[in-house]
Amino acid sequence: MVDPLAASENKIHRLFEKMLINNLPLPDSLIELLSSGKWERPIDVNKLKELTKFESPQYLIFLGLASIEGETNSAIELVTEGYGRYYSINSSRATGRSIVNSNTLDVDKALIIAVNQDEEVICLDYRESLEAPIVVVSVYQHGTECEFKVIAETFDEFAIKIGLKE
Repeated sequence: MVDPLAASENKIHRLFEKMLINNLPLPDSLIELLSSGKWERPIDVNKLKELTKFESPQYLIFLGLASIEGETNSAIELVTEGYGRYYSINSSRATGRSIVNSNTLDVDKALIIAVNQDEEVICLDYRESLEAPIVVVSVYQHGTECEFKVIAETFDEFAIKIGLKE
């Protein structure tokens, strides 16, 4: 006899596996967390605060698939409309060249996976690898200047550091 819950979980996992956002594949660990309902801000945000240096990590929203796509598309629109420099984001497609400055996010090679009301974001940066994106955060210097900093070399490392994965 087939377990209906297991069959349903397998169907959900297959749906996520086929999912590309911004033509970028989601890391397997993120797929697992999303499909199991465990992709959410940890209750104890101390590790998250230490890692990201965000003032208010308790307000971070860990995004679902539709919101990851929506926030990522919004970042692309900001660049298209000429506002990218305010957020340290740019587009390799629009400029016709690679974005090599590590403090600037290439919106064509990134996915926004968490946001808060202070416009701070956690992103997957695929510039180095489609299979193992690094995890970066926006850091606001002197209140207005934004740059991106690496907080984990892989999504797995990030998930472990904040306690979502062992």
